[in-house]
Amino acid sequence: LRQEEVAMNAVTIVSLRGDWESSAARDLKAVRKGAIQRLEHADIRHWPGEQLTWSSVLDIKGLENRFVCVIDIDSLDSEEDIDGLYVAMSRPRAGLWVASRPSVSSQIADLYQKNFSTALEALKGASL
Repeated sequence: LRQEEVAMNAVTIVSLRGDWESSAARDLKAVRKGAIQRLEHADIRHWPGEQLTWSSVLDIKGLENRFVCVIDIDSLDSEEDIDGLYVAMSRPRAGLWVASRPSVSSQIADLYQKNFSTALEALKGASL
């Protein structure tokens, strides 16, 4: 995204874990530079903010950003996990990046295979 000169306020990192203290985002260089703003309820009035944002999946509901990076996907073993992934993946307007462990990546691939044609048909029906 930096190579494409995307403004950092157009990017939101969404954590499915939803806890800043255990989020992988805490280890980013941008945190040490003070360049990541954690989404707070008061920030919604001025969305998107001035810089790269981090949000839990619960806090991003109802909001969008140009680019979303989904992280901290611990598992997709429950409907709640899958619902959270859906919310996170439906927030970007231009680009989506998903980071996961190989075991979770295979679960995502399985969900894609299982649901893609149904979703495509629904999309086609909605555009008529």
